[in-house]
Amino acid sequence: MNMLRPEQIAAALDGSPRVELSGVPTRQDLGHELWVARLYGYRFESYRPSAPRSGVPPVLTLVLDQDPLARRRAAWMRAPDLRPGADSPVEWAWLTAGQWLPNLWTPPGWPPGAYPVPPTPEQLPSAPADVVSDRLSPYPLVALSLVLGTFSGTAASQESSVLAAVLGALAVAAALGAWQVARMRERALRRSFGRPAPTRPPGGTQPPPPPPTLRDQGGDQSSDPEGKQR
Repeated sequence: MNMLRPEQIAAALDGSPRVELSGVPTRQDLGHELWVARLYGYRFESYRPSAPRSGVPPVLTLVLDQDPLARRRAAWMRAPDLRPGADSPVEWAWLTAGQWLPNLWTPPGWPPGAYPVPPTPEQLPSAPADVVSDRLSPYPLVALSLVLGTFSGTAASQESSVLAAVLGALAVAAALGAWQVARMRERALRRSFGRPAPTRPPGGTQPPPPPPTLRDQGGDQSSDPEGKQR
């Protein structure tokens, strides 16, 4: 199943009172999806996980946030003013030639090379704690590790050393996976308990102007100071 990219999520958030997104990731804490939703004036309502073996994809339901700041932020994202010094409710920058950074994307309607600056992992929004617990549970991997370990011991007792070694290695891999998922779950739960993301002070260093190729495509709206994240 193909996962939704940020620009696809942004295109779906068209101002409708309620939006359902199918095809969201199943083993993360929805941080990046909820960040995109926040940019476009939406907030979390519910999450329905995929049904095992049914082929039904998970569904994330978002509702329009009526807060005036959220509406202003959404309006700016759909028609950004990228002139130097213009007020911006969203921190953004230009992608310079040869630069590559993870989690960068160009929103619909933005000139090529302009992107909203993603928050740090600690600043990402998160789903409610119960949703995080359901999505990031290490217990299936723990159970798998125990079962594989049991079979490995049985194979060793029957003098099948190769099979025992393979099953043992798989058991260790499952245990390490469970440990990693548990760490992700702990970080996501800390965020889900309402620790607000710190706001950036106004001003800062102005990013460099876009490359000439971008300027010719509308990128002459050079970058704004770091902006004010609200």
